Amino acid sequence: MGPWFFGTTGAGRFDLPDTGDDVTCYFADEVETAVRESLGPRLSADQTVTPDLAAAFTVSATAPPTPRRYADINDKAAVRHGVTRELTTTVRYDVTNAWADALHQSGFDGVRYAARFTTEAALNSWALFGPKGPDASLPVVDAEQLTGEDACTAAGVTVLAPPPAKRALRII
Repeated sequence: MGPWFFGTTGAGRFDLPDTGDDVTCYFADEVETAVRESLGPRLSADQTVTPDLAAAFTVSATAPPTPRRYADINDKAAVRHGVTRELTTTVRYDVTNAWADALHQSGFDGVRYAARFTTEAALNSWALFGPKGPDASLPVVDAEQLTGEDACTAAGVTVLAPPPAKRALRII
């Protein structure tokens, strides 16, 4: 699929409504952040995932496109517009999706924010707005595509061994 695929599932923090021409593409500054944001609450407390869950995504390492106008929601001045850190941690995605729509309608090309599922204080995630589907016009700078399993390993997340095939079991 490549790194620049724009789609709306309704499950993303800054998803645009699926009623317009533009939707959202998410990316992060580090593989670990991308993995943790992809897995979210499905990542177990012991930092393990099933093989099926790891196989359900890929991680592409690349640089964000420039020039773009991103809303930095951690900027000190953002509070004057009603933004607080809750916007990056709330589970009320209807609220964050409404913010994405308002920012998009105000002319922003995306959002720069701190990820919910990491402990870094710095900005480390991006939500870029664009037309639905792949965008081959965006630059792929030193892109490295990792399978979900390889990305999990790089992020320190253990992918469990698959269960044995039924025919490999002896039932007594």
